[in-house]
Amino acid sequence: MAVSAEVTKICTISATALTFSGYSQTVPTDTTATASGQCTGTSGTLTFTVGEGGNYSGGSRRITDGTNFLNYQVAISAGGADLAATDAVDIEISASTGAGSTTLYGRIPAAQGNKPAGTYTDSVVLTLTY
Repeated sequence: MAVSAEVTKICTISATALTFSGYSQTVPTDTTATASGQCTGTSGTLTFTVGEGGNYSGGSRRITDGTNFLNYQVAISAGGADLAATDAVDIEISASTGAGSTTLYGRIPAAQGNKPAGTYTDSVVLTLTY
């Protein structure tokens, strides 16, 4: 009896929400999210990019309440440079579990003016290369 199986190389990426607890006109508002990768049939480095977001304009990612905007940044280190949509971010995938994760750091810079109260949102696509 012959028995065989083919393990297909499949990787997925997911992320927790980048949720800011508020906005201050006087100091930056910081938060974090976690991007996680899960792979079958491979190990090593999983690479992804962070998109510009649905409200991108003038070189900045922006969250909006539908009328008003706040610029925000996504970085791979606390206080780090904002990632461009072409900047590669690596997740090391464990050979034994096929999983790995990395922290993304979000920042709303201060001094963006007095904004109306409300919920400001955006959506960013993480694009996976493996």
